[in-house]
Amino acid sequence: MNLRLNCTTAVLAVVISLCCQTAPCHAHDRKLVWSYETTTAAQGEWEYEQWVTYKGGSAADPSSNRLDFREEIEHGITDNWQIAFYLSDWRVSWDATSSQTQWRDVAFETIYRFTEPDTDILGSAIYGEVKVGDNLLVLEGKLLLEKDIGPLVMVYNFTLEAKWEGTRLTESVGEYKNSFGLSHPLGGGLSAGFELEQFSEAAAWEDWSASTVYAGPNAQYRSGKFFVTAAPQWQVTNQDSEPDFRIRMIVGLEF
Repeated sequence: MNLRLNCTTAVLAVVISLCCQTAPCHAHDRKLVWSYETTTAAQGEWEYEQWVTYKGGSAADPSSNRLDFREEIEHGITDNWQIAFYLSDWRVSWDATSSQTQWRDVAFETIYRFTEPDTDILGSAIYGEVKVGDNLLVLEGKLLLEKDIGPLVMVYNFTLEAKWEGTRLTESVGEYKNSFGLSHPLGGGLSAGFELEQFSEAAAWEDWSASTVYAGPNAQYRSGKFFVTAAPQWQVTNQDSEPDFRIRMIVGLEF
C-alpha cells in the first residue's frame, strides 16, 4: 500500500512539473497599449516589440492622418527591474495635399517594480524615459499602479512629461496624463478589456489646455512567446485640434 501510494505521488509530481514547464507564466505582458502594467520582464529575458499607432480625422483637418512607429528591445536586469531601448521612433503623415516621412528620436526606458499586483494589496512601479532627437529632448515619468483580482487586470497610470524643441531647445511644453485600463482572459490565448486616457498640455507650463479624453476597447492574442495587442479609441471630448480616432497595435516576441 505504501509503495503504491509513493509511486502515485511520484507520478503526480512529474505530471505537475511537466504541466508547469509546458504552460509558462508570462510575467511581462502587454494586455494594454495605452497604459503600462506593473509587471516587468524576468531576469535575463529579452523581448522585441513593434509599435504602430494611427491617428486621424481631427475636426480642424478631417483629411489629416499619421502613422507612428517604434521599435523596442526590452531586457530584464532583475525580476523587478527592466530596461528598454527604442531603436527608432519615426512617423508618416499625410493629408489631402501632401505627405511626409520624418525620423523623430531614439529613447531609453527603465521600469522598477516595488510591489506585486496579485500577492500585495496593490502592485506599484515607477517608469522613466528619455527621448533624444533632432532638436528634441523629452523627459517622461510615470507612476504605475495595478490590481489583479483573479484573472482580471486593472491598471492606472499617472504621467508627467516635459518636452523641449527648436534649434536650441527653447520651446518647452508640459503634459500630464491619467490613464486607466482593464483586461480579462477569454480563453484560447485571447483577452479583452477597455482603456481610457485623459491628457492636457501647456506651452512653457502655462495656460493648460482643456482636457482631451479617449476611450475604447482592447484585445490581445498570445501564443507561446508571441503576442499581439490592439486598442482603438475615439475622442469623447470636443477638442478640434486632436484626432477624432486613434488605434495602437503592439506586436511582441520574447527571445
